[in-house]
Amino acid sequence: MAADIEKILVDRPEGLWNRDACRRHFSDLGQRLTKSRRIHGKGRVLVDLSGTLVQPQEAFSYVQSDLAGILAPADRIAFAGGGALLRMQKKRLTLPAETGVFEKVEDARSWLEQG
Repeated sequence: MAADIEKILVDRPEGLWNRDACRRHFSDLGQRLTKSRRIHGKGRVLVDLSGTLVQPQEAFSYVQSDLAGILAPADRIAFAGGGALLRMQKKRLTLPAETGVFEKVEDARSWLEQG
């Protein structure tokens, strides 16, 4: 994962997830998101899905709960790239933040910059 010098955190998850990997990933992202909120007032996260796969139902539930646990209602999160099935899976997430799902990373970034 890398943080842009701008207001948008870029997250690039990879592969299939298990309980421990999910906890570690979202603990790190949550810390960076908290810092970003202090600086910019709200969190903006761009999730580049090009390196990940459609998750099994069990892993999807980990992602759902752990991601929901670090987001705030004022935040925005955009999922981009990956295949159509993966984007459909992300549309099923129920998150406290404003959420967008995009085919192209550029479209996701533009949406995040507008909000």
